[in-house]
Amino acid sequence: MRPIFHRLSLSLLLVCAVLGCAAPPRTQTGSSADVTTPRSTISKRIVAGALGEPGALGANIDALGIPVPALGSVVNLISAGLTRQNDRGAFIPELADAVPSIENGLWKLLPDGRMETTWRIREGARWHDGTAITAEDVRFTAAVLQDKELATFRDPMLDLVEAVETPDARTITLRWTRPFIEADAMFSGSRAVPLPRHLLEEAYRTDKATFAQLPFWTEQFVGNGPFKLREWFRGSHMIFDANADYALGRPKLDEIELRFFTDPSTLVANLLSGSVEVTMSRSLSLEQAMEIRDQWAAQRKGGSMKPALTSWIVIFPQLHTPSPAVIGDARFRRALLTAIDRQALVDTLQFGSVPIAHTFVAPGAIEYDAVSSSIVQYDYDPTRAARLLEEMGFQRGSDGGIRDAGNERLSVEIRASTVDINQKSMFAVADNWHRVGIASETVAIPPQRIRDQEYVATMPGFLVYRNPNDLRYVQNLRSTRTPLPENNFQASGNISRYMNAELDSLVDRYAATIPMSERLRSLSDVVHHVTDQVTMMGLFFNNDPVVVSDRVLHVTAALQGSSAWNAYEWDTR
Repeated sequence: MRPIFHRLSLSLLLVCAVLGCAAPPRTQTGSSADVTTPRSTISKRIVAGALGEPGALGANIDALGIPVPALGSVVNLISAGLTRQNDRGAFIPELADAVPSIENGLWKLLPDGRMETTWRIREGARWHDGTAITAEDVRFTAAVLQDKELATFRDPMLDLVEAVETPDARTITLRWTRPFIEADAMFSGSRAVPLPRHLLEEAYRTDKATFAQLPFWTEQFVGNGPFKLREWFRGSHMIFDANADYALGRPKLDEIELRFFTDPSTLVANLLSGSVEVTMSRSLSLEQAMEIRDQWAAQRKGGSMKPALTSWIVIFPQLHTPSPAVIGDARFRRALLTAIDRQALVDTLQFGSVPIAHTFVAPGAIEYDAVSSSIVQYDYDPTRAARLLEEMGFQRGSDGGIRDAGNERLSVEIRASTVDINQKSMFAVADNWHRVGIASETVAIPPQRIRDQEYVATMPGFLVYRNPNDLRYVQNLRSTRTPLPENNFQASGNISRYMNAELDSLVDRYAATIPMSERLRSLSDVVHHVTDQVTMMGLFFNNDPVVVSDRVLHVTAALQGSSAWNAYEWDTR
């Protein structure tokens, strides 16, 4: 599944790890003379920090290498989409006047099974160099992302688009081959970010081989977002100036300096000293964020830790070739989930900062209220767990272990990658199951085997995994996403390998239902099936926190994307 921002195939660059180190040679954007705010006019300025430095600034370049957390924040600062995703995962208008919907007539279902989505660009929208943003820029963007010769830019989502029409300079209509619920994400700040045709078209037409290496993607980048890139000091920081022509109005801040760190402990030190005032893009662990919050409180300094539920920790049971076979029985999985004290895991591993994950839809997401009544919950009750096991014919032996009718001791395997939160969760779950008499063998997946698709797919028992809670994950529940010998284990997404015709039908209906009220009912049916059959065993949501000093206002943590989604609203006291 593709991440909310298309990540880069570029390695992290080294940054200064010690305060006061000599600055590298200064690199400025090619348009710096046009974008620099006079120093005498700057009244509101903040310093942000992020882990890692982007190698390039193209949000549309796909991720083939090491993810760079800072990229998402930089994209939100310098680039605008027709729409932008807010902290609850909803799309809001940005360059466009409105988000397409059935209700406003901009999203149409056609009698022949196809559909159309239409956007109208706000009057006066401009690129950072002053050039007007037009529908032809959007058409050009679609052409680049559909081009099979540009593998690092391609977006498979556009394979469903059969035509891009621009009836006038401000209107774009996409004609789709079939209904597709993610169509409103197109040309947003998280997918297919519009590109300036007047700066890139000639290079695209004449030399595609070097298109991704153009200076435009680095020093000469020209965006259209709330801030303009003024200076880029490689290995150190970037400086951004407010864009007075931004589509949603001039930002409240005059300047943002974004400093890059390779060592999280150095970032922590800068926050504690006051040199950095806000973090961006999942730069710190929860433990580090809590340390900063507590030290600020002890020093009577203002500041807070804002939780971002960007993923969930979940146990995937093996449902195609389970060993022992009883794992394939939903009654057994219900007993196991009931035996886990998930609130204790939250309190211990997440400092009580997150809710239990009863399903993949996070509380706070715009869809949660609509699906919450469909969730089948399994509250912690070891007595009930023991009773459920007894009803299946299992009995406790004299050694306290659960035994089957043949007096064989019941034992299961639990695997987890070496990611710290997965490992800690695995051992806690094994301990919980031991208390109700189920022996558990814990296995740390060697780093060299984590990408071995057959090894991971054919786990005998359970896999503890940190998984995105992005609703695009629903598509992975289909049987066709199951890694099997017949597809050389190349299919991906369906980690539990649960193949069920009823669930396939529910997912297909959800994926093709455009009216929001009907779509949410379809999503509720999916959630009910998954939680009733316990095809995934959610533990808790994972907190990717944002740390912000009290001097900086209006920073919120987003469910998807980066905390800089609303940087144009940030302010200072």
